[in-house]
Amino acid sequence: MKARALRWVAVPLALVASYYLAFFLFLQIILSCFHLGSRPEGLCSDWWYENYSWVGAAAFGIALFLGPVLLPVVLAPRFKGIVGVLALGAVVLHTVSEFDFWAWSVAIPIVAVSTAMAGTIFRNRVFRRHHVA
Repeated sequence: MKARALRWVAVPLALVASYYLAFFLFLQIILSCFHLGSRPEGLCSDWWYENYSWVGAAAFGIALFLGPVLLPVVLAPRFKGIVGVLALGAVVLHTVSEFDFWAWSVAIPIVAVSTAMAGTIFRNRVFRRHHVA
């Protein structure tokens, strides 16, 4: 019983920690070629200098899916579908809200839909468990 309770504590901690680790990875990649003024000789290779922002965005997207979404699902002792939907909604909400104030108009419906999906999954699980003879 204690292990299950500890796993439920680990789920939100894993979501938050892995989100910020993914964001830190993104910042490291984006700031790898940071400079003021004209480009210094030998700072980055030409390919990296032209593509580091796309590489950072792709790495951030992959890290967001593997860390804050899949890690809580793996750690959750039960209701893995609900945890996955809520984790995805939380990641989208936080990521979208970082970019622009008007992005909240996109984030709020996404969170509402993910919460409704989680509620539906939960209701179906509970209903099926209690009404199957």
